Amino acid sequence: MDNPHVFVDSTSPEILFNGTQWELDTSNNSRNAFGGSQYVCHTDRTGDGVPSFKFNFTGMGLELYGTLDRSLTMRSFMDRTVYTPPDATGGAPSGRKGVKIFDLGVLPGPHTVLLEPQAGQLIVDYLIYTPVANTKFDGRQLIYDDTNPSFNFSGPWTPAENFDLSALPFNDTYTSTGQAGSSFAIDFVGNSISVYGAFNPSPGVVSATFSVDGSAPSPVQLLNRTTSSDDWAMHQLFFQHNFTEVSETPHILNVTVVNASDSQPFFLDYVITTGNPHTKLSVRQFKKQGAELKSTGLKIGLIILGIAIALFLCKPGAVVSSKFTHNNGYNAVETVEPLTAREQLWATRALKAEALLSAQQTHHRELKSMSYTQEVKRTRELENLMQQHKEKHAYLEKLVCSF
Repeated sequence: MDNPHVFVDSTSPEILFNGTQWELDTSNNSRNAFGGSQYVCHTDRTGDGVPSFKFNFTGMGLELYGTLDRSLTMRSFMDRTVYTPPDATGGAPSGRKGVKIFDLGVLPGPHTVLLEPQAGQLIVDYLIYTPVANTKFDGRQLIYDDTNPSFNFSGPWTPAENFDLSALPFNDTYTSTGQAGSSFAIDFVGNSISVYGAFNPSPGVVSATFSVDGSAPSPVQLLNRTTSSDDWAMHQLFFQHNFTEVSETPHILNVTVVNASDSQPFFLDYVITTGNPHTKLSVRQFKKQGAELKSTGLKIGLIILGIAIALFLCKPGAVVSSKFTHNNGYNAVETVEPLTAREQLWATRALKAEALLSAQQTHHRELKSMSYTQEVKRTRELENLMQQHKEKHAYLEKLVCSF
């Protein structure tokens, strides 16, 4: 099972909206928002205090979604430091719902995000963040996108992404089928589960059966429409089940499509579960394990050792003569020039990299809780850094060979 994201709706008390410029919009303007509501900041209105959005979380990345206003300007802060986020809107037009308005990538740990709208409208629908080992899951909503490998699909399901619609699905993806008998299953540890999907504007009949923990399948008619609609219907609740007892045993949901067609398929968007005290991150192993991982660490350590020794011996103004025995059998005496300021800087960075490597080994349990993609990315970044040191200080490697 791959880990979900923590999901926080704009109506959650965890989000602090400061200023009377904010209002909860439940009008037709929020029809295709999650729960049919969004929080809107009207910067052109006079209010008490500076309007702001504040959210505290323990994780390693946060994304905020809502309705895009191209005239929006705002200041953003991460842990009291000014933060300039990348443009994550993908060229979307004003008025489109479900657009990623703010994207924050940070290291694992507790963080505070503060947004201060200055012009235009900040319209907040929901946010998600990536959990880490010390994230508390009890009572939190966890969202599984349809692309999550936790889903076990059977039958002809078709994934789709990058929609040009007035409102986007979660993560801008759907997985759909028009064939009766197609099914999917997902297991989880938690107190509740909800299945969300969508309908396109076409007429049609959509129905399915839902079974929890092997119970008798419950038939649910999701749509019975004889005429076309003017737009898609997003964030449609297909099924919900609450458990009366808190359990550490994984539950399993099985869904089988009964009625669907090519013109009006069964669209799966996402599943939301509610965590309990037994909900934990799934553990993924490193790509390199055992002796292979130790060998890589040893190679990196030797390179760092050579740079560290050179930093210690080659102080400004000093000349060091070292004797090396090469593979061809002859002995050579080589003079090592003093380290320049730039070389000392690279050596210092190498020592910092060594400290990071040590921290990785010390916190091995936390690293195992990271997703496989995050592990690979972090490992590659470290290896690339070591390669840069090696290339820029090739002559220092000879010091390592003398030991």
